[in-house]
Amino acid sequence: TFYLQQPNFSLFTSKPSSIMAADGKINIFVQLDMNGNKSHCFRLKPDDTVTALIEAIKREEGPQVDDVTLIRAAKPMRTKNNNGTAMKLSDYNCYDNVNIFASLRLIGGAQDPNVAPAAPGGDGSNMRKFNTEKVVKLGGSLAFKQGSTTAYKDCPLYVGGTDSCGESSIPKAKLPCGCVFCADCMCTTLDMIVKIGGGIKLHCGDSAHGDHILNEMLLYEIAALTGLEKQEKDIILSKNYMKRIDAEMHVCFNDKCKRFIHRPKGNLAAKVECTVCHKFNCWYCQREWKGDKSCNNEDCNMVAKINQVIELGQMKTIGATHGAKQCWDTRFCPVKTCSAVNKHASGCQKVTCQVCRTLYCHLCLGLWDKPGGCKYGGNCEPKPKKLVTAAELPL
Repeated sequence: TFYLQQPNFSLFTSKPSSIMAADGKINIFVQLDMNGNKSHCFRLKPDDTVTALIEAIKREEGPQVDDVTLIRAAKPMRTKNNNGTAMKLSDYNCYDNVNIFASLRLIGGAQDPNVAPAAPGGDGSNMRKFNTEKVVKLGGSLAFKQGSTTAYKDCPLYVGGTDSCGESSIPKAKLPCGCVFCADCMCTTLDMIVKIGGGIKLHCGDSAHGDHILNEMLLYEIAALTGLEKQEKDIILSKNYMKRIDAEMHVCFNDKCKRFIHRPKGNLAAKVECTVCHKFNCWYCQREWKGDKSCNNEDCNMVAKINQVIELGQMKTIGATHGAKQCWDTRFCPVKTCSAVNKHASGCQKVTCQVCRTLYCHLCLGLWDKPGGCKYGGNCEPKPKKLVTAAELPL
């Protein structure tokens, strides 16, 4: 590994490479703050695991690192999938010179700046052109007009205010969802989604296809993005993601710090300490925590924010002492002096609040203070999803 420093949050740049290095490794750039002052580069193989990258970061940062959370292009990077299989860097489409944001919880490449980036088409032309072979390999296809091998279908634009591009003589790619794009229209669509719309997920722009899963690398390839443009999209996606209340990573409000912060697994507390500068952040409004039970920032509506977090939960099956029960997985702590929201992550109904450490039953929200658990014992039934009111917040 080697250490990089930059004065401002910006793109890492590196000499473009059309082929993978002889050793099969790629550059993984990891940023630890929004200012770009603390960054590392690691050389790993795409088939290396996410765990391998986390261990490399821990070795570089030292034994004081307790936990690491990673995000690439608005996607939290998991070490294992739901089946327990180790996740690889390739599972997150990590390409050469990719940018990844890392938040550390502490215990108690680069293109020559004198080299101009390639023109939109990648070959010095004014019109973008995608690589047909790569597009097909990633799941796309060419979209010819019916009965023609030279004229291409028109590409409708679902964002940007225009109906179509009107071009029929330039190559068009067909997405798995059925939408058709030339390189320029795909690039315009991505810009509208990412830069203007504040999106965290790339899509075709057709609201009817909102749930259709698309490979972001296919969209990048159709748009004929340069390496620097891919990095820019990834960074903006990640920044958009970190503005959301349900993000797993935020940026410390302290202008002199700006390190990435995250909460321990299962902890949805509003008050979060930055383990670098040791200032407290309000997770909801992303500003300084100034009060005791609330942040005391005038326009931070904690009730609305807490309920937004609860609404983002889902039904799950919990193995209770008296059989499996269906219950909402995200609950407000029943302790009247606590304002934590806890997400169920254990195997049974007994939950430990991540803030006040009180034991309670996730099903009925009663205290876990009886020999058999909660006061209902074997007759305990799950309460429905419950939102909070201002009266329930601690004073």
